[in-house]
Amino acid sequence: MLNTYTHELSYALSAEMRIFFSIVVLHATAMIHAQYDQSGFISIDCGSRSNYTQEGTGINYVSNEGFVEGSESRILPIHNDSVREYNTLRSFPKNKRNCYTLRPQKVKNHRYLIRAVFLYGNYDGKGQPPIFDLYMGADYWATILIPDPSEYLAHEMIHLTSSDYINVCLVNTGHGYPFITALELRLLDITMYKDQSRSLISVQRSNFGTTETVRDLSYNNLTGNVPEFLAQLDNLRILTSSKIKERVVMVEV
Repeated sequence: MLNTYTHELSYALSAEMRIFFSIVVLHATAMIHAQYDQSGFISIDCGSRSNYTQEGTGINYVSNEGFVEGSESRILPIHNDSVREYNTLRSFPKNKRNCYTLRPQKVKNHRYLIRAVFLYGNYDGKGQPPIFDLYMGADYWATILIPDPSEYLAHEMIHLTSSDYINVCLVNTGHGYPFITALELRLLDITMYKDQSRSLISVQRSNFGTTETVRDLSYNNLTGNVPEFLAQLDNLRILTSSKIKERVVMVEV
């Protein structure tokens, strides 16, 4: 019914309006699909003690249970009404290395978007965010440096799996206890970046269709220009989608 309706309207619209209408229908279809088919999703609210469905997106979030041990759930002092997972975090005061073990339905030789979110919020009252390392299994991913305690920090990776599980690890480097707010896994079409046999790290995501920061189903589209220093990187890849007017800067690792 939706396809027939779109087809009939297309003859009455200008070329510009047809493009706009197609984008709206595509986005609405993607939202409906995400709300009812989350077979390729793992969405962990790391500090939550219960499972829930996020209002607005319909994404099902699960608690930390069964993914990692040796941690503590902590509540942030400032409540966030719009994004529930930003109200708590998971702290790791015991071990030097703590790993989340993710076992999605489709693992080996599949491509995933993996997103780790960190919001310090001065949960421990020290006013000094910890500094620690993030690893994908045995491979270094990033050093977590929190520039603003009241703002979230997100690291994204497009990862081609080679085993039946995925390990995302937090490593204590002696500068405070590691923590994490949310960990999200999204199955991608295997034909995306099909020529890439290695993982890709997201450096910046720019949305050219708006002047505002927009929260999407599985990540945040962030406005802004590509930093000048990135032009000096030999392994820089700028990936552009003309349909959604979004540019993603990726670096091979």
